[in-house]
Amino acid sequence: MNRLSLFMTALLLVTIGAFSYLQWTSYQDVNGGYAENKVVWEFSVVHDNNVLTIEQYSQDVPAGVYTVNWPEDTLDVQCMQEEAICEWDSESKETVNITDSPVLFTYVIPLSNKETEGIILRDWSVMLEEVKTKEVTISITQRQYRDGVWIAALGTNGKVSKELITFYEYQGDFVSPLVFHPTSLQVNYIGSDLTIWSEKEVDIPQEKDDLLLKEDIKLKPISLIVSNELELFESERLLVVSSEENLIELREKRISQWMQSKWKDDAKWQSDIFVADVLGVDLPSSKRKNMKNELEATLTPKQYEALISSIFTAPKNSINPVALDEFVHDIVGQETNFFTVNANGDVPLVPFFTRKDKPLTYQGSELEGISVQYFRNKPVVPFEEFLKEIGYEVTQVSQESAYILERGGNRYRFFTNQNIFILNEEDYGLLENPLLRLGDTIYIETGWLEQFFSITVEENETNYEVVGL
Repeated sequence: MNRLSLFMTALLLVTIGAFSYLQWTSYQDVNGGYAENKVVWEFSVVHDNNVLTIEQYSQDVPAGVYTVNWPEDTLDVQCMQEEAICEWDSESKETVNITDSPVLFTYVIPLSNKETEGIILRDWSVMLEEVKTKEVTISITQRQYRDGVWIAALGTNGKVSKELITFYEYQGDFVSPLVFHPTSLQVNYIGSDLTIWSEKEVDIPQEKDDLLLKEDIKLKPISLIVSNELELFESERLLVVSSEENLIELREKRISQWMQSKWKDDAKWQSDIFVADVLGVDLPSSKRKNMKNELEATLTPKQYEALISSIFTAPKNSINPVALDEFVHDIVGQETNFFTVNANGDVPLVPFFTRKDKPLTYQGSELEGISVQYFRNKPVVPFEEFLKEIGYEVTQVSQESAYILERGGNRYRFFTNQNIFILNEEDYGLLENPLLRLGDTIYIETGWLEQFFSITVEENETNYEVVGL
């Protein structure tokens, strides 16, 4: 099956920490707020006559009153303690009082499938909201449709076929969804983190050299079922796909979710900038694309890769615009507020500036509110504000998109939309416009200052100094 080669390539991305993010709706996540009590569950599941008869047993549920979440369409619900029947609050059996261990729940789940149909059970177990699951053993006895196979996203202790029954046992750390495939499947184990169930033998590449794996990201085990006999399905560690296209869509979705899981609530949309890099796709025309263009125009390839690496290795719920700005600072060695000032995706882009923590001084005094910034790695200063501070009279002529500057008997005229300037009524042509409109502000590169005004901005160890006037 050639398509599985692509499956493997994609899954090396899918099996990243994304799986720790997905907050799927199964009952084991309902009790996410209770970390005190962790119990071991043992399940005995019998598949016969189109029903599942289930016994759910634990020796270490502490005495107490528990909120019970039942699977849908559950029948014949019973709860037994060692020496007594459990006490229910009402006929709905939504709350139970457990006074002694061990405890045993028994119940029946009817199935509507035919012999040729598969079964996918996301929520099939009883869950007590006030406890968390520590370990799970699921034993499945199959008396019906014995040409099929039961699958869970857990480690397996094997399959035993006898004259009248087939027996499976799975063990792990969570209550996995259960899948019944109506025909037998071949299973391929790729290390300890990926199991592929498929109808035909799969040629599995052995090398795992994907970019994300190089970042030493801890993987979670996952099971993938490749079949046209089942509906598409996605849970935390169990996936069902039928085609290459399904997996590509799933891959993109899971990577996006994984990246977003690293962001705090504010400005999660900025994660899309980096998802596009991981997926190797172009962003549509938007602020996201413009921000990505700014980053690529300013950072070197190695710096950009270092930024991606910082995001990959960041803990869950740790990234916000301020954290991204700090990543850039650590990589480039210069401060920025690029992600912070662009946190609102609905307002126009503010260009990518960096700056060093040094004041700008003139004649021994710091120019308040004005600093040397770097745009496209070239130093710039705000045109009007800077020249006013060093003694020029500056008048903006909005109808001409021009600035008139006067000092010491000289009169200059600069245009924001033309490559010319006028000195004392004499025109001079320029190869490029020295004025840069960046956001709402006009800037000028410090290199132009010497040509026009015979001044320089010199960088010293502790400051920038205006020299020449």
